[in-house]
Amino acid sequence: MRSVPQQMRLSPMPLRHSFFIGDHPHDVLTGATLGTFGLYLLTGHGRKQLGELPPDQLVFHTLSDAAAWIAEYPNHAADLCNALRAGADAIRHGGLVVYPTETVYGLGADASNPHAVARSFAAKVRPFHDPLIVHVSDKQHLQPLVLNVPEQAQTLIENFWPGPLTLSPAEIGQDT
Repeated sequence: MRSVPQQMRLSPMPLRHSFFIGDHPHDVLTGATLGTFGLYLLTGHGRKQLGELPPDQLVFHTLSDAAAWIAEYPNHAADLCNALRAGADAIRHGGLVVYPTETVYGLGADASNPHAVARSFAAKVRPFHDPLIVHVSDKQHLQPLVLNVPEQAQTLIENFWPGPLTLSPAEIGQDT
């Protein structure tokens, strides 16, 4: 990691409300060392070293996107915490949340709440025969959702969860 310049370490300016934008993981780490909020850009080295970032790191495609986010969330730490709390509360109470993914916006709800599931179908104008995707973080969350988990699926789950592994109900032994 590059060393933090002496004049930046001794700066009398409070940096906790500042942002550090870079396209290398060490840029974000340097920002954190300085007490700023690091934003990562997918330019230059960005795509090659994306895997070196912590999973909760904010990532932007362009400098304009990062600047727009800063303008919208100048008090980033409190804004993010408040937004996460509001989203979690909405889900706990049967509501829906919209969240960005790397390609599209997702619509989230509690899959174990029949009213929330119905609201999801209605919001998406989706026919009931077209199933929703249910995300689970581990095997314990999967058990109440399926009848059985074949040995091949269990091996995949043990090796790749948590992570980007998708199994359909037919692959894990459930007909619906």
